[in-house]
Amino acid sequence: MPQEDRAAAVRPLVPSPSTVDPDHDLMAGRAVELLVARMGRGGPPAVQEEFVGPSSLVVRESTGG
Repeated sequence: MPQEDRAAAVRPLVPSPSTVDPDHDLMAGRAVELLVARMGRGGPPAVQEEFVGPSSLVVRESTGG
């Protein structure tokens, strides 16, 4: 990526955009649990499991925050 493009990519946006904040610590912990379980079994689980963790809206200037 050219230097000018990199500078534009890190320049703060005005107004700052609202975003969704996933619970990274919870997701990381769950990933470690699944990996340890898989290592103990010696392979993937017989049934695929779905995990939907909590998230929160971070309201910033773009939505009046």
